[in-house]
Amino acid sequence: MTPNRTEQVIGETLERWASKVKPAGPGRWSFDLVNGRRLPGLATWREDWLELRVPFPNRLTPELPWALLRENSALRGVARFVRHDERRIGLVGDVAIGGHELTASRIEAAGTSLLSAEAVGSGKASKSPGKAPPPFPPDPAADGDPGWERIGEEGGWRVNKRDDGRYAVELDAPGLMNQAFLERRGGRGEEPVISLDLLRAAGLSPVSRRAIALFLLGLTGRLRSVRGAVTREEPEVVRLEVALPVAPAATAPELDLALEALSLACRLGSREVKALGQEPLARIYLAHTMED
Repeated sequence: MTPNRTEQVIGETLERWASKVKPAGPGRWSFDLVNGRRLPGLATWREDWLELRVPFPNRLTPELPWALLRENSALRGVARFVRHDERRIGLVGDVAIGGHELTASRIEAAGTSLLSAEAVGSGKASKSPGKAPPPFPPDPAADGDPGWERIGEEGGWRVNKRDDGRYAVELDAPGLMNQAFLERRGGRGEEPVISLDLLRAAGLSPVSRRAIALFLLGLTGRLRSVRGAVTREEPEVVRLEVALPVAPAATAPELDLALEALSLACRLGSREVKALGQEPLARIYLAHTMED
C-alpha cells in the first residue's frame, strides 16, 4: 500500500467511528470522540504507527490514578488511560500501520476500544454516538491455539506453553524480572493479553499507591501499546500489559512489536515501581510532581 493510499484508508476508517474528522497536517487528523459527551482528539501517523490521543477534562485527584490503573486492567482493545499532562488524564490507543490489508480493521477496532474506555472514564454506560463502530469482534481462534510458539519464533521470541495453559516468554530486559505471560483475559474466548507482574500491592501505603500510579500513567503515556494496570482480584498486582489484536489473531510482526514495547517498558519502569513501593521514596517523587 502506497503512503497516499495508507493516508486515505486512515482518514476513511476514522470517519466510521469518529466525528468531524479533518486533516490537521501531514499524517495528522483532528476528530471528535462522541459518546454522550464530545471530546476533541488527534490522530498522528508516524514511523508506521497511528497514535489516537483523546485528552479528558478530568483533573487528577489523589485517588484517581490508582483507580485508573484498576480500570486499565479491565479494558478491551488498545485503549489505555494515561496522564495527558501534569494535571489531566486522557485516553491513548496505538495501531501498528504496516501498509497491509489489516490496517482498516485494526483502526476500526481501536475506535471501538476508545469509545468503550471513554464510557468507563466518564462513569456512564456507553451511548451510541450515531456513528458507532461494530462491537468487539469475536476471535476466530478463541476455541483453538493460533500457534503462539510458531508466531513468536518468527519474530525471534521463545514462547513456551505451560501446564496452566498460559504461554511464557522472556522479555528483552536482562537482569530484571522479565518473564511475561500470554493468556486470554477472562479465559476461553476472550482477547489475548501479554502481562508482566511488577509488584504485589498488599501493604502499599496510600502515598506509594499514588506515586506508582502517577509514574505508570506517565510512562505509558509516552510509550507505545503498553498500559499500566492493577489487577482487580486479590491480592492486587501492579503490572504492565499489552492487548493483542483479534479477528484476525495477531500476526508475527504484531506480536514482535508488542513484546518489544513490553520489554522497553520493563527496562524503563520495573525498578522504579519497586522503589516507589517504599514510602520515603514515594514522597520524594510526589514532591517533584505537580500532584502535591
